[in-house]
Amino acid sequence: MATTVGLLVLGGLVALFGAFVPEDQLARPMWVFVYAGLAAAGLFCWNHHEAPSTPNGWLSWAGASIVLAALLFAVDAVVGWIGNSDRSFVEAVTSSGWYVVNFAICPFGTFVALAGWARGLLLPARSNQ
Repeated sequence: MATTVGLLVLGGLVALFGAFVPEDQLARPMWVFVYAGLAAAGLFCWNHHEAPSTPNGWLSWAGASIVLAALLFAVDAVVGWIGNSDRSFVEAVTSSGWYVVNFAICPFGTFVALAGWARGLLLPARSNQ
């Protein structure tokens, strides 16, 4: 039951995120594959022996993915501005192409962690020994 809840929460987060992405950027049927990839990543992460054992542990992973993505965006902006200080923030961030990696970490890493949190609410805490 807990894994089903985690997969449902993950599906809801993907659907919510997909609602903000224009159809011309990513066709709606492609979101099925995005969900399938995230579901596989979620199942792997949730069952990994080093995964958090409490819901709060999953929330800390979600926070860490947001902080890491913010740091990566800042690095992308600085690298983009080096030698081209006339660029806008968006142009600086997207000039290297690495911003795609940032979107792989956040929000998708955050989605897996938040779904893990929802899943963890239904599981008894286990020891990480």
